[in-house]
Parts: sequence; structure tokens; C-alpha cells
Amino acid sequence: MNLGELEVGNDPLISDNIDRVFGPTGKKLTQLGHSVFQGQGTLVSVFYMFLVLPHEWAKHTGSDFKNLDLSKAEAFARAKAKVEPICDGQEKYEENYGALRHFRNALSHGRIYGCEDGLIIEDKKGKKFYRAVYSYEVLGELAQHLYEAIRTHLHMAMSQRPPKA
Repeated sequence: MNLGELEVGNDPLISDNIDRVFGPTGKKLTQLGHSVFQGQGTLVSVFYMFLVLPHEWAKHTGSDFKNLDLSKAEAFARAKAKVEPICDGQEKYEENYGALRHFRNALSHGRIYGCEDGLIIEDKKGKKFYRAVYSYEVLGELAQHLYEAIRTHLHMAMSQRPPKA
């Protein structure tokens, strides 16, 4: 039995821990009727793991993730995000945020939506608004860039640690 099957069967191991692990994003997926561990939910889970968790670990544990270099992934995300025009009554998000920061904020606050072509992410603060669409193809490539950055970072961090006695 896999995690998706346990989730669909409302197994407490999964259902009681989705909120703890995925925060508002997990709750949002559940409310929308999406599985966290199957379909689009899996895709969102991957990005949560690559973007939100390293940020939270760096912020709360002072871990090596503070030095994680996501510059290649950021450049790719900026180039490939289809940023949509602002809505009436909204102001353009003027802060110098990168595309990955907007993506991470959208994941952290459960402001992600599936569409026919991929995922829509929204980042809001007051009347400031950012909305972008990422196609499935782009999301796959972006996930690969993030994976490579994290893998390289972990490899370097582990090779610099002294061996345990």
C-alpha cells in the first residue's frame, strides 16, 4: 500500500499529519478535494519540500540551508513564469521578490491552484498582488533545478563536516 492509498482511505497516520507537515497548503489541497500524495497534490508536495522546508529549516534551526544557492533555479523560474496582469483594485507586487520567493509564499499560504496547463500561484500582501502560471513542463524542469541545487548543497555540506569518532 502506498501513501496515496492510505490518504484516500483516511488512514490516521496520513490524515492526522498532513497539516503538521504541509501546513495551510495541505489543508487547502484537502478542501479542494485533491490528494496530497497523488496527482497534482504530489506535484505541490514536491515543491513544498524543495522550497518551503529548506527555508523553514534555515530560519528556525540555523542550519546550512542559509547558504543554499538557488540562483540557477531562480533564473529559470523568472524566465519561465507567465506572470499575469494585476486585477482591478490590486497593486502590482513592487517588492524586489524573486519568482521562487513568490512561489514559496504561495505554497506556504495555500494559494496554489491547478489549471489545465499546470499550476497557478498567487502571492498577496494587503493590496499587493502577484499571480503566475507554470506549465507542467516548466514545473518538471524547475523541480530538476531545485533538486540539483539541494543535492549539490547537501553533498558539499556533508563533505566539509569532520568524520564522527
